[in-house]
Amino acid sequence: ARSEVIDPHLAHQLVQVLGERTIVHSDATRRRFLSPLNGSGERKTKTDVEGWSAVEAAANLLDADSFVSVPLLHRDKALGRIYVTSRKSRFFDRADEAFLLQVSEHVVSVLDHIRLMDQLATEAAEEERKRIARDIHDSIIQPYIGLQMGLVGVRRRLSSPPGDDTNNDQTLQKIVHDAAADTG
Repeated sequence: ARSEVIDPHLAHQLVQVLGERTIVHSDATRRRFLSPLNGSGERKTKTDVEGWSAVEAAANLLDADSFVSVPLLHRDKALGRIYVTSRKSRFFDRADEAFLLQVSEHVVSVLDHIRLMDQLATEAAEEERKRIARDIHDSIIQPYIGLQMGLVGVRRRLSSPPGDDTNNDQTLQKIVHDAAADTG
């Protein structure tokens, strides 16, 4: 088995062409089945379904003698498609389609869980960033501002006339001591 990267324009065509329907295509017998997703009702034949030209276009784009394709649905909206192709005629049948539908349901479920986990991790990281910012502000920035204000007070005291004794030196010592205790 091999996988290939395809042209984005081709990928867009293959995703859009079949909408929310499942398909089993086999070129050798000219059997083409297009099923509604709900599984109710009969399989539609080529003459019953509009858009068979799109099915044949998909077969040509894939260069496959047979293929099976199912949509990836999330909350009743098609997010993409899974295609499995073969160069052998009559390679796929309804059982392959049913299996691939189950696979697509599990894939979408896993992708939804990954998206949810990513969202939770992003929100947790943002909350942690905010907590760290608050901690930095409370433990480092506020005492630093207090120290700056104390230094301004010391400068004023040094420039004031002698004998003007306010208790600024003890307050400054307390600010410096508290800042050192918070960061240590």
